[in-house]
Amino acid sequence: MIFYGDGGSGGTMVLPPPPPPPGHHLLHPHPGMVVHLPMQMPVHVHMHPPPMDQFAFAAAAGFHLDPQPPAELQVRDVWYWNLAAEMSAITALLPTHPVVCIDTEFPGTVYDSPTPRYLRDPHHNYSLVRRNADELKKLLQLGLTLVGADGPHPVVWQFNFWGFDEALDPHAPASVAVLKAHGMDFHNLREHGIDPLDFAAEFARSGLARSHRSLDLTWVAFSGSYDFAYLAKLLRGGRRLPDKLDDFRNLVGRLFGPSVLDVKYIAKACGLRGGLEQVAAALGVERAAGRAHNAGSDSLLTADVLQVMMSRFFPPEFDVRPIYGELEYGMEFEVLFEVSDEIPDITRSSGMVQRIRFIYKKSYSKFGNDPVHLWKVLEGSRKVRKKSLWKAESRRDSTTHGRPTLGVESQVDST
Repeated sequence: MIFYGDGGSGGTMVLPPPPPPPGHHLLHPHPGMVVHLPMQMPVHVHMHPPPMDQFAFAAAAGFHLDPQPPAELQVRDVWYWNLAAEMSAITALLPTHPVVCIDTEFPGTVYDSPTPRYLRDPHHNYSLVRRNADELKKLLQLGLTLVGADGPHPVVWQFNFWGFDEALDPHAPASVAVLKAHGMDFHNLREHGIDPLDFAAEFARSGLARSHRSLDLTWVAFSGSYDFAYLAKLLRGGRRLPDKLDDFRNLVGRLFGPSVLDVKYIAKACGLRGGLEQVAAALGVERAAGRAHNAGSDSLLTADVLQVMMSRFFPPEFDVRPIYGELEYGMEFEVLFEVSDEIPDITRSSGMVQRIRFIYKKSYSKFGNDPVHLWKVLEGSRKVRKKSLWKAESRRDSTTHGRPTLGVESQVDST
């Protein structure tokens, strides 16, 4: 989710003029896909199934990013009149596209904290997210990109919501101005937007709902605390978010399942810092459709960034699992959900200095929490920039409680 100043990129506006009346012929997505990342040579991403098929993210194994001319991309706007049809199309694709990348747009934030970000604990962070989401209430857009074995599906969905009134509803004027400058048409939202209650009902009937699916999905966002907070609020009919962080974790688990992945913290583990635009630029990933601060386009860019990071930084002998914000020790994190402590062999990233645990496919405890061993393996794979510096250190202070930690020095400016 991005709602302020990464700097936009040019492109075709994805909010069209008022849509045709109900009954207009709708094109439904097709399963054939070729990824659309600009590159000179093919890049192969190998993802190995975990034991017992525990994580659906591994269902997207054997990515092949093909440099051939891509399938035609489109950001498909979803309004009240085509909501049911598009949710049915999405449900039909989930068995072959079990990775769901999302982004949201909402009218900014109105609460901040005088406490410096690096001194905030997870409960403090969550209290800010909760206060802002409960005060502003209205979600404007939800972008959704489905990813399968051949990469992102060429149809990206952008759900446009009714209900926000700039004259009456609380908002951050600067954030709304940025959204307008990047093509969001608030008149169209009022005239043709989806009623949030209708979306919640369609979601509950779709394959996206955890209670109605036999397939485990992996949900992906970039700096996703607000994304999941707003989406959880919408799916519960606008009810206030839980007061306690632990209750919010449980809510996210009930709604989306145990596999929730934040690309921002995978990027940090790879020595990349900054917002979505900065990380994409550092990786050489171009925006393939739409423009910044549009939820559909940003969800697609999130999917592309994830794939390139996996191909560049993770050797094929590793079983790549979701990286969670470690809530107990991390002070800086905005990621507020580590859904389950019971799932074994989860790759983790924690604290202001990173603590990484990767899982080797043949021996799931082979590397444990040994960052020096990890660095030797990654360095040997030649998939990590030589200038990246990973240093193991032990810090006995109140943030780590004497636990070994792994520091990461970034090549990308964190601003």
